[in-house]
Amino acid sequence: RVGFDLNGRDEIGIMGSIPQAGANASWAGIDVHLSPLRQGSMFWRHDWESGAQTTGWFGIADRHGQANAAINDRPNTNYVIVFGADLQVPLNNYWALFGEANFVMPSDTGSVDAYLGFAYYPGGGAFGWRRRTWSPVLPVASSPSFVTNLTR
Repeated sequence: RVGFDLNGRDEIGIMGSIPQAGANASWAGIDVHLSPLRQGSMFWRHDWESGAQTTGWFGIADRHGQANAAINDRPNTNYVIVFGADLQVPLNNYWALFGEANFVMPSDTGSVDAYLGFAYYPGGGAFGWRRRTWSPVLPVASSPSFVTNLTR
């Protein structure tokens, strides 16, 4: 992720992921291969006066398999659209609402991953946490942040 701070409240930039390794597994007796999906996007992050922070992105994801256990497999896709958003909304100094969503098209065989939950800050600091020294640049690795491709 590389960004440029426009005015202290808005940041624009690019972000992406490059696969390094995959893994083999078995699902319902079927051998499958899991590998990270290469993707790149442009993003815009905004800090609101309330302390909330939102980010939206739009870009391209690499070709992926269309393996489906319920219906027959279809041919691999070409490059596809990826888009998503995240948010951090402090409720007080100790608790914040946090969510992230990432959508790789087509929706029936791509990746539609989203979650919404609460973050607890034991020593306080839910307001402005991303602008503090040593704050993480990326969220915890999970399916919205790091999409996995499944092939047989």
